[in-house]
Amino acid sequence: MKRPATLIEPKEVVFLSGINQDFPPCSIVEIKQIELSEKRNCLKDLYDALLADKQDYSGTASWSAGSYTAEQVVEYKGVYYQATVNTSNAPSHPDWEYADKFNEAEYNDLWTGFLGPYLALIALRQVIPMSATKVSSQGIVKQKGDDFDAASDREVKLLMSAVDAKISLYQKNLLEELDGKEENDLFAGYFESGSCGCSCNGTGYLDLPKYEADGHVCYVKTPCGCSCNACRGKAKRNLNVYAVG
Repeated sequence: MKRPATLIEPKEVVFLSGINQDFPPCSIVEIKQIELSEKRNCLKDLYDALLADKQDYSGTASWSAGSYTAEQVVEYKGVYYQATVNTSNAPSHPDWEYADKFNEAEYNDLWTGFLGPYLALIALRQVIPMSATKVSSQGIVKQKGDDFDAASDREVKLLMSAVDAKISLYQKNLLEELDGKEENDLFAGYFESGSCGCSCNGTGYLDLPKYEADGHVCYVKTPCGCSCNACRGKAKRNLNVYAVG
């Protein structure tokens, strides 16, 4: 069965998240669901624009020992690399760099600086619990490992906390990066120009009467509930809930 088109590939999850390169990418299976969630919550039409702008490396050959010219692209351990100079070194050498994922340079900047590592970390977080335990005919059992001692429950929780902290960091930085691109035509699918007509006037909140006290009406700032991306995004950020994730 053909795998659905995604922005990030399983082996890129391993590469961009910074975990051990021996981690089996075949265990990372929920990428499309993760990306669709991000599309609903934040990326909106930008997700489709990114997907449509992906470079087509389908005919690219895998790296093998030999000579390569500058700007030549190869596939190496599931990731595409581009030679920066004429070289005979493997793509693990500085003679190579991570190949552009998109045709548009600004999409590549967004991907390598923010979105790529962010999606990789979310995908990684999904598989960590399953890599420590699995469901068998005997119930839920714990992996002991081959040459390593199994991590304790406390150590697994510490790792999850560290991954969560990195995801939070990338969430904040990604939102700030997108907020700074309101006037960029490449990102027009994400941003809405002007007010959507909601009575909150684009603030994301309505001041609604809540109760009376000593003859005075008290107002409570309440999310407007408008479904447009601008209103919902502002309301979520002001409530300390990220519009991404």
